[in-house]
Amino acid sequence: MGKVMIVPKGTEEFRCIGTACEDHCCNSWRVDIDRVGFMKVTTSSNSVIKPLAKKAYVKNQNATNDSNYGLMQWNSERLCHFLDENKWCIIHKELGESALCNTCAIYPREHRQVGEYVEKSLSLSCPEVVRTLLLQVEGLEFEEVLAQSNERVINKAFVKAEAVDFIWKVRIFAINLLQERSIPLDIRMLLLGVFMEQVNKKTQTLENIEQVILKMEQRISMPEYLQAILNVKGNELVQLQLHKELIRTTIEEISFNPRFVNVVNQFIRGLQTGPLEEKEITEETLKAYMDAQAPYQQFMKQHPYILENYIVHYIFTNLFPLNAENSFEAYEDIVINYQVIKALLIGVAAHNGELTVDDAILVIQSYSKVAAHSSKSYITLRQKIKESGLESMPFLFTYIKTNE
Repeated sequence: MGKVMIVPKGTEEFRCIGTACEDHCCNSWRVDIDRVGFMKVTTSSNSVIKPLAKKAYVKNQNATNDSNYGLMQWNSERLCHFLDENKWCIIHKELGESALCNTCAIYPREHRQVGEYVEKSLSLSCPEVVRTLLLQVEGLEFEEVLAQSNERVINKAFVKAEAVDFIWKVRIFAINLLQERSIPLDIRMLLLGVFMEQVNKKTQTLENIEQVILKMEQRISMPEYLQAILNVKGNELVQLQLHKELIRTTIEEISFNPRFVNVVNQFIRGLQTGPLEEKEITEETLKAYMDAQAPYQQFMKQHPYILENYIVHYIFTNLFPLNAENSFEAYEDIVINYQVIKALLIGVAAHNGELTVDDAILVIQSYSKVAAHSSKSYITLRQKIKESGLESMPFLFTYIKTNE
């Protein structure tokens, strides 16, 4: 019997679209090669594979275990040496799927062991994954499936049995809150922050988390409490200053990704920001930012599920809230991603005068590719957000809230 896996609905239906993909995965980022995959390719006598292997596969001098025994080297165009003229994998064609390293065989799938279950999700760095998962109008749901007999299940993270109840209590409450569409998404994000602030103050016991959840449910049920948060005004100047700093940091770290560079250029031109390193926000930029709220808000009313699904997917995929030093820092990471994506969407709206679903796919996928697959970039983003005082909930309110 195969492993029991929890997956977002749509995961098992995902299929790579091959050469039709607008941003194939065989380029740019770091690819670790496991020892078995390394040996299968580098010791092959196949006349096509052998010369390419000498260029593509090198031993990792800083390897810590068999999973990162080797590294992929890109060609001068930052593409995989094993792509044919149609951008199909030559290793797969010549040696079969079994010769692929774990990274190439599994991507865009990811596995994590949580207690007795394996959680499988898909990386949003793939455009087709964004379409498959984030365009679900009714919202992301989860189901149990059995791993196929030939499926490689390589767990990249483990959650001990004693932490399983805690993580699921927090995630279930967070996901239910984020999928409550009677409340604007920005407000749901703020409520999640209030919740995580309280979680962070308590010892991680089941009794404590249940008390925090009960108190939070009571607050949310009070119309006057929600109205007080709705009445909070966002600070567009503060938002723009931090947007520019976070986007500048990201583009400096991963400047070779042309799709993300295209998105950032639309942000710069649409909002007339000038060079991102300039901290001053001009009146023209502030006006362009505020004017672009209208097409952004219109898009959100027509497609309220896309960013909601993004955050729910993030919570599930990143083992929230155990993916940071503490629970509130895990929430800060969500804010970083949500706000950068939102800022880029507003910039694209300013540039084009409107937003489309294709724009959202481009923004989310290209950002996910540069952020999720670059630990250096993400560490820098976290540092920038800390320098800006994000630990303060009042600051978060003014930074997150989009004014109508």
